[in-house]
Amino acid sequence: MTYKRRQLIYRLSIALTALLVIYGVLTEEQAAAWIGLVAVGLGVPGLALSNMSPDDDDTQRLKSSARDS
Repeated sequence: MTYKRRQLIYRLSIALTALLVIYGVLTEEQAAAWIGLVAVGLGVPGLALSNMSPDDDDTQRLKSSARDS
């Protein structure tokens, strides 16, 4: 599945759940749960985790480990 397809599915899911909340089919809590499920299915959290920046402490520790080697 390409980036563009995942993006399209995610955007359509958000729009659809918003409509379902407006028409009273879903509560806001249910909509949030469904959007979360779609995000997990599309790998969004994994993408976020893989693009995290290290903390300053981690950066310093990595630099000192490289110097010691």
